[in-house]
Amino acid sequence: MTAEGQAVWKVFCPLASSMGVLAEADLQTLERLCEVAAEVRRLTNVIAEEGHTYTTENGLIKAHPAVAMAADADRRLLSYLTHFGMTPAARSKVQAIGEPPSKDPEDEFFN
Repeated sequence: MTAEGQAVWKVFCPLASSMGVLAEADLQTLERLCEVAAEVRRLTNVIAEEGHTYTTENGLIKAHPAVAMAADADRRLLSYLTHFGMTPAARSKVQAIGEPPSKDPEDEFFN
C-alpha cells in the first residue's frame, strides 16, 4: 500500500470498525478504498495546482487530463464507500456484522 493509502487507512479502518461493517474478509476491499481515496486526493491536488484546463500550442483550451481521471476515481471511491455504508444513502442499507436482521411487524402479521 502506498504511503498515502496508509494515511487514509488510519482514518477509514477505525471508522469501518466502529460502524460494525468490517470483517477480516473485507480488508482487501478496504485497502482498495484507501488507495482510491488517496488517488482522489492526489488528483485533486494536481488540479488545484495546475488548473482544470490548459492551453495547447495552437491556442485551444482543453480539459486537464487529471480532471477525467479524478472523475473516474470519484466514481470508484463512491462505489467503495457505498459497500461499507459510508454514505448517507448507503448507511440505511448496510447492516452491522453480527447484528440480527430487524423484525418487520408486517412479516409477522402476513406470514
